[in-house]
Amino acid sequence: MPAAAFTIDSMSTAILLLLLALTCVFLMLNSRGKSRLPPGPRPLPLLGNLLQLRSQDMLTSLTKLSKVYGSVYTVYLGPRRVVVLSGYQTVKEALVDQGDDFSGRGDYPTFLNFTKGNGLAFSNGDRWKALRRFSIQILRNFGMGKKSIEERILEEGRFLLAELRKTEGKPFDPTFVLSRSVSNIICSVIFGSRFDYDDERLLTIIRLINDNFQIMSTPWGEVRRPSRRVCLGESLARMELFLYLTAILQNFSLQPLGAPEDIDLTPLSSGLGNLPRPFQVCLRAR
Repeated sequence: MPAAAFTIDSMSTAILLLLLALTCVFLMLNSRGKSRLPPGPRPLPLLGNLLQLRSQDMLTSLTKLSKVYGSVYTVYLGPRRVVVLSGYQTVKEALVDQGDDFSGRGDYPTFLNFTKGNGLAFSNGDRWKALRRFSIQILRNFGMGKKSIEERILEEGRFLLAELRKTEGKPFDPTFVLSRSVSNIICSVIFGSRFDYDDERLLTIIRLINDNFQIMSTPWGEVRRPSRRVCLGESLARMELFLYLTAILQNFSLQPLGAPEDIDLTPLSSGLGNLPRPFQVCLRAR
């Protein structure tokens, strides 16, 4: 019995000493970089400012802190130090006026484990700039900036309209149909061919991608997610959006399931971002 008690006491002492050591290390690191950082709420050892943030509505929590500490302030998400920019002018000054200085992005451990900081999405600095220049040139060879890319979108748009007509005015969620269509445009540009909408290979890839994004859209996934950068395909996406909306509105009238005033347009909060609510719509042929 005394030996068992001695073992328990020794373990408790070791745990307390470990916690004390971690606390000292945290305070030392915190004080070392504090003078160079914007002001912010005082963090707790190990927990940081997590107790001051609502995980399901972090955007609101961060906005409230900006009213106390200004448009640029520091918070600690556990041991992770984060500088928060709040307000249009502050974000514009950083990401637009000083875009080159803020073009880097934080590490995302899940992807860093197998990318090792390589690749267009997860590289930084001169490596990312070189890869971006190279990728833009490759995309131009595939048709970006040329008329052929518009022809590919219009061709896929005809397949999309044919798929939408199969709904025969019945309620449906358009999300998955549009995902298949957009994925086909990418396949057409890169591989030179498209998939049928019922092709199991295409459906499996889309499901896996959706699953990954659902994980990244959780409150703590958003915290660790890499920040947004200039997307190479943004101009392509804008063209797709314009041509798709034009084709759909020219061929169908959109009707909600209930009265328009009863539709809840409040976005679903997901950590640092907002997501549209799931919905169904009826398409009536014109």
